[in-house]
Amino acid sequence: MIELIEYTCGSCQAPNRLQTQKLLRLRKSPACGKCGEPLFRSLEADLADLDPACYQHPLDKEALDKLRQIPGIRTLLRRVIRWTLELNLRLSQAANTVQLSERQMPEVYKRFVIAAERLGIEPVPELYVVQQPYPNASTYGVEQYFVTITTGALDLLDEEEQVAMFAHELGHIHSDHMLYKTAARFVSALASRLAAVSFGLGGLIALPLQLALLWWDRCAELTADRSALLAVRTPEVTLRMLMKMAGGTRALYPQMSFEAFMEQADHLDKLSAESGWARTLMFVQEIFRTHPFPVYRAKELVEWITSGNYLEIVDGDYRRKGEDAHIKCPACGRAVAVDALVCPGCGADPNGDAEQAQGPAAADGKGIDGIFEEMVGAAGDTVREAGNSLKGAMGEAAEFWRRNFEGRRGEGETSERDPKSGDDD
Repeated sequence: MIELIEYTCGSCQAPNRLQTQKLLRLRKSPACGKCGEPLFRSLEADLADLDPACYQHPLDKEALDKLRQIPGIRTLLRRVIRWTLELNLRLSQAANTVQLSERQMPEVYKRFVIAAERLGIEPVPELYVVQQPYPNASTYGVEQYFVTITTGALDLLDEEEQVAMFAHELGHIHSDHMLYKTAARFVSALASRLAAVSFGLGGLIALPLQLALLWWDRCAELTADRSALLAVRTPEVTLRMLMKMAGGTRALYPQMSFEAFMEQADHLDKLSAESGWARTLMFVQEIFRTHPFPVYRAKELVEWITSGNYLEIVDGDYRRKGEDAHIKCPACGRAVAVDALVCPGCGADPNGDAEQAQGPAAADGKGIDGIFEEMVGAAGDTVREAGNSLKGAMGEAAEFWRRNFEGRRGEGETSERDPKSGDDD
């Protein structure tokens, strides 16, 4: 871990050196050593105007761009999810869980609202608590979002860590992940069903698309970890959350150290770099996971902090929403970001046709047979193209491990990177 970070004061342009260990516990902006002004001028401000592209992890962007290149995937996923899966999930949550509000578990709900406000998520999605001992949280929906958190997570995490977990989930909404996040769950469930009824052979049909979606799904979690940090503004809180999720309890936390957790991450790097076989085993362990290993996630977060990109954002030096190009939604006419997957106003594909926003009402006019034939045709094209791209996805996975276990930065005490360069790798 880099021991000293150099950061230039935005008020007087004087260089300042900060100890990484103190930076990870930072709760209040230090003063510039020359002018005395706060070094991080937006540390306590809401980031409602933050463009999510400012903190998107490079692997998330790379994998998402690859998914978007598969012909027909948007049309297929939108039709399946909007008219079947999303409604089914909403009905299930309403029937089997407790919905939080100002009158139902108000303190927990308040933390959820705080996370939404700090990221500028509006309107605030619905929040549900499910009885489950395993600590976890999930976000669902394409048109109307909702978040579910388990009782295990509420029991394990303190108040600040709960805000971090809520912000992690809301970060998927902020970063426009939800269409493909929901699709990853759907395709994985479909593959399991097909395998169960065909002695495993049917699951091979959906395997290429499943692997491509899971690969991106893991990359997207690295972006969501950054959104959690941006909401709480204290790196230690987010690192504690990841450490507890890996293995901890409230009772044992006084005996836990996130510094030792980071040393564990360094040890994992060295162990994985010892041989190609070790890297292969790591890849096999992760290939069907929806999340990267928590130790690796913590290390990635610390590296983002020490790169200077996080410090720029909390200093107020970031791109605002609306500063990049927009297009007009073909269905409702609302201005939508060029790279948006869905229009936030009507749910249409902003790069598609107006008919896509008509929803179930339009479906009735076409008839069930017409819709089914459309979906089957799109599915066939999608699976074929996904199969063709599987080799490329595997190559990207190999490159991922090469970057992160062989291409680490050299040992050194001071980062000489220009803090205003904007690099976050």
